[in-house]
Amino acid sequence: MTDMTPFEQRLGERLGRELAASVRPFDPAAIAATATVRRSASDRLLNRLAVGPLPMAPTTRRMAMVGLATLLALATVAVAVGITRPGGSRLAFIRPNGDVVVAASDGSGQTVIDRVESPVLFTQLVLAPDGEHLAVVDESFQLVIVDRTGEPTYSTKLESGFSRFEWSPDGQRLAIFDGARLPLEPRSQGYPRIRPDLDLVSVGGGLETALLPADFFFDQFRGDLAWSPDGRWIAVTGSVDTGLLQLPGPSPSTVWILDIANRGFRELTPSEPGARPSTADHRDYHPVWLPDGRLLFTRCNSGLWQVDRETGVSTRIFESIPTLDEGLCGGSSVNPIVPSPDGARLLIDHPAQGLSILDVATGTSLPVRSADGSTLPTSRYRWTMDGKSLVFSFPATPLGMGSVAIIDIATGEQRVLAPDARYFDYVP
Repeated sequence: MTDMTPFEQRLGERLGRELAASVRPFDPAAIAATATVRRSASDRLLNRLAVGPLPMAPTTRRMAMVGLATLLALATVAVAVGITRPGGSRLAFIRPNGDVVVAASDGSGQTVIDRVESPVLFTQLVLAPDGEHLAVVDESFQLVIVDRTGEPTYSTKLESGFSRFEWSPDGQRLAIFDGARLPLEPRSQGYPRIRPDLDLVSVGGGLETALLPADFFFDQFRGDLAWSPDGRWIAVTGSVDTGLLQLPGPSPSTVWILDIANRGFRELTPSEPGARPSTADHRDYHPVWLPDGRLLFTRCNSGLWQVDRETGVSTRIFESIPTLDEGLCGGSSVNPIVPSPDGARLLIDHPAQGLSILDVATGTSLPVRSADGSTLPTSRYRWTMDGKSLVFSFPATPLGMGSVAIIDIATGEQRVLAPDARYFDYVP
C-alpha cells in the first residue's frame, strides 16, 4: 500500500510477527489497509504533506489543519505580492538635500542609505534588477556602487558627465560607457566627441575592460548602451571613421554589439552588409532589447527599426515623417524609452503625440495622458510588473521640489510615491 503512513506500516509488521502462529489465517496487510480506509480526508492530506499521522483528539487535529491552512494562505499571498521575489528595494531616488533613499515599490519603508553633494545636473542613479545594489554618480563625476544598506562596494572617477551605465540582468555587473572628450575641431559647430572605454564592473569590485576599436567615438549625448536580457550581449552606438571628425554637424552613428563571452565587437547597422565599418549615411541611436532577445533602435528622422543580431539585416517597424533638415535629428525622430515587461509594447517619445505606447506587433501607438487629458512631463519612465502603470518623476519647478509618481495607463489617475524627490530609478 503506497498510501500507508509509516505508523500503519509498522503496525502491519508487528501484527505479522506476533500473530504468525495463529491457527486462523491472518492477513496483516488487510488490517493495515482497513486502517487507511478509516482515516479522515484531513489525515490523508496531512500525510501527503509530510505532516504524518495524527493519532490525536478531533479538536487538536482540527487546530493543526487550521494552522496548516494559514501557512498555505500566507505562502500564496507572498508569491502574489512578490515577497518571495529576490531583492529588497524596488524604488530608489535622491532628495533635493542629497539623501539617497531606497524604498519598496509603493514608496513605503523609505531608508536613507547614502548622500551626494549638490544633486543638480550630472547626478545619476541606476538600481540593479534584483534591488540589491545601486550605482550613484554625483556632480563631481564620482561613481559609487552601494548595496541596499549603503555599504560601498566599488568606486571610480568618471571622465565626463555624459557617461552611460547599465546593470547586467542578474544585477551582478555594471557596464560603464565612459571616456574623455576629444578636442573640438574648428568646423565641429559645437558637437564634441567622446572617446569611450567600456568597463564591466562586478559588485565585488572586479573590473574588466572590453576592447573597443582604437578610434571608436560617439558624439556627446549620443553614446547609448543596452545589455541584452540573457546577459550575453551589449549594444552601443558610435562610429570609427575618424575622417568624420572634420565634418560639421553630428557624426553618422551605427549600432555595435559586444559578445561578452569572447569579447568580439562588431558593427550591426552599416549602410549595407559587408561595407567598411562606419561607412554609414544614417544616424542610429537608442538600442533597446526586448525580453525575447530582439534588438530595436531609432534611426534619426526615420522611425524605429529592428536589426537581426546574426545577419545585421534591419527592418523598419514604425515610420515617422522626416523633417526638412535631414542633417539634424529633429522633431520627427522617435525615441524608444523602455519596453513593457512582456515586450509587447514599447514606451516611446512620439514626435506628434508625445509620450505614447507603441504596439510592437501592429505598429500602432496611443498617447499616455493624465486623467485631465494633459500630457506627461519629459522624464524617466519605468513600467510596473503588471504592465498597467508607469512610474515617473515630476521635475522640480519654482513651486515644488519634484516627486516620483505612478500613473494608471488606462485611467490616467496618478499617485505620489515619494514627494521631494528628483533623480530616481525603479525595477518591477
